[in-house]
Amino acid sequence: MGKALAVTGLVFAGISAVVAAPAHADPSMRFGLTLGFDSVAPDPVLGPEVAVGERLGRFVGELEYAYLSFFSDSRIQRVGVTLRADVLRDMSPCKHFACTRASSWFVEGGAAQRYGEWEVPGLAPVPARSPELHVGLGYELDNGTAPKRNGWQLGLRLAFARLDSAGVMTTCRGTGCGAPTTVPTNDRELLVEWMYLLGD
Repeated sequence: MGKALAVTGLVFAGISAVVAAPAHADPSMRFGLTLGFDSVAPDPVLGPEVAVGERLGRFVGELEYAYLSFFSDSRIQRVGVTLRADVLRDMSPCKHFACTRASSWFVEGGAAQRYGEWEVPGLAPVPARSPELHVGLGYELDNGTAPKRNGWQLGLRLAFARLDSAGVMTTCRGTGCGAPTTVPTNDRELLVEWMYLLGD
């Protein structure tokens, strides 16, 4: 928990440094879907995601929200911060023609807080109020005119969280209880994000 809070503080500090820098920062917004698998959830993770932030050159600091249980009985939401950076940007179409398309590879890292409960068959609900750390990479294809950065992003994110629940839970139905069942205390997610980007 302490390490997660420390990393969260560092991410906030990084975003603050980007936004507070003397150079001109431009607003940015993304919205789309996130889809993937969680080591605790019995069903695939799927839901809408939205992020707002500021761009300064190749860096973007964002606040983001996702509802991860759109098609399941679980009720999981995630609120967090992310710092994203372009590592390779191709502007070659802009050299000879109007800049109507470009592409980028990006990396990202951040921290978040999950809220809600995982509904695991045969077990009591597993609390999901836990801090999360995540890293990711992706590809962006711009289709706006310069200096706009409107376009699509396809990203892959790996997230790690520690569950608040105890490591052992017991199933109870009626007057009888089943054998104790071990619930993992470390949770991992592999997510694919398909996002539309609006920004300057």
